[in-house]
Amino acid sequence: MSSLYVKLFTNFYTHRKTLRLRAMIDDAAFWIPPRLWAYAAENQPDGIFKDYTAKEIAQLVGYTGDAPSMLQALLKAGFVDDDPLRIHDWQEYNGFHQTFAERAKKAASARWSKSPSTPSPDKENKKIRGGDETSIASSMLQASSPVILSQVENISAEKELTRINTELNKRGALTEYAKGSPTYLRIKQLTERQAVLRQQLGVVA
Repeated sequence: MSSLYVKLFTNFYTHRKTLRLRAMIDDAAFWIPPRLWAYAAENQPDGIFKDYTAKEIAQLVGYTGDAPSMLQALLKAGFVDDDPLRIHDWQEYNGFHQTFAERAKKAASARWSKSPSTPSPDKENKKIRGGDETSIASSMLQASSPVILSQVENISAEKELTRINTELNKRGALTEYAKGSPTYLRIKQLTERQAVLRQQLGVVA
């Protein structure tokens, strides 16, 4: 179970924004925003979804209706803002997730810097948005010395691997998407990270 959480006010179910959303997508209005917030806490701590399509967002929250209509409803009701696509007032109510993520990244960089033979994740963990950039996964797989995890890090890695496996199962095979599309790149990124975690944990694929 994840240790992360998001703020959900008690009047969410009777708030006029929720009622507006319900008028457009029925009872799905009661669970789509919380699921979107939960996904953001774990995967998009800045609350920005500019590289996600409506279909991808619908898949992530488990909505099986018309994806573009769902996204337009979220925009009209005020749960999501446009340009860039982002969760409304995310920084005000759940911005601590981005702070935690940045702290974790700095801590990871500090740990990596103690090992002169291991490349820094800041240099290697480039966003895969096209081109032949070297990812953290490929660089770690090429490292000559094994990564030794503490008990806490081991538990964290296991949780991350579980989340990645779940998302990959939902998205399907890489060959189902056009090369270079956001979903294709996301699956490629997840697959590489999955390989790293499996190596760290000693999991046989």
